[in-house]
Amino acid sequence: MAKTIELTQIHFKEMKAAVPILFAETNADYRKTMDILSHNGLRPLTTQEALVNLNQSPELKEQLKGKWFYLDGKGSELSGYFTFNDKGELAKGKGDIEKTVYAWSGSQPLSLYVPSDYYARYNERRFNLDAVNGPSYVAPVVLGVRKSEEAASPKIDLALLENFRSAVAKMDAAAEAGVLNPELVRITKDVLRAIE
Repeated sequence: MAKTIELTQIHFKEMKAAVPILFAETNADYRKTMDILSHNGLRPLTTQEALVNLNQSPELKEQLKGKWFYLDGKGSELSGYFTFNDKGELAKGKGDIEKTVYAWSGSQPLSLYVPSDYYARYNERRFNLDAVNGPSYVAPVVLGVRKSEEAASPKIDLALLENFRSAVAKMDAAAEAGVLNPELVRITKDVLRAIE
């Protein structure tokens, strides 16, 4: 019983971003991080959510400089430099320092480090995405969002997306044949690009 009281009495600060982010300055390994989040009605951030929200909230990013925290998920094949867009999607290569991530592949719990300004300038990246360190490493902060909050980048059913692409191609052919209004096809293509 004492463990539950300790976990629910962690003091979280709320920071405004794309969704409200709650964080607590408490030392916690992976298991304790997940217990703290669960007992407080929170869930860990996905990699995309973390990147989007830290990018959109300079105040939150400032609070986390020099600190790291556990993310949702384990294991990653990503290795090397990546940049991310406004949706948190990663693309290979370096870009603007504030949107550059260095990833270490591995099978361990995912974590994200937000380096100090000096480190970020020197290493030409603002974030380190790690899947190498084991679950016993103690993070200085715990970040989460309320379980009711939607993910910043919802998961898309790939089969449904492929069917939509096929339908758009057929609509395009119908418009070229003069059977369908080209304006409707243009709008549908815009929707497809937004989803992709």
